[in-house]
Amino acid sequence: MNVMLTLFKSWLAAFLVDRGWKAEKAQSLVEYILIVVLIAVAVIVALRTLGGSIGAKLNEITQTITNP
Repeated sequence: MNVMLTLFKSWLAAFLVDRGWKAEKAQSLVEYILIVVLIAVAVIVALRTLGGSIGAKLNEITQTITNP
């Protein structure tokens, strides 16, 4: 997995540099993209894990609001 991320990071940085970006800016952008992707994956995993209990709690809140 680490090798894949390193290869992707290098490829994307090279791609951006070829398109006229400065190497430092391209590298920073790639790092920000990877951070956003990792956060998105963590959120998806959390929602899939807790989805049922979150849905049940929201239904309970909805029932309490609609039937006081």
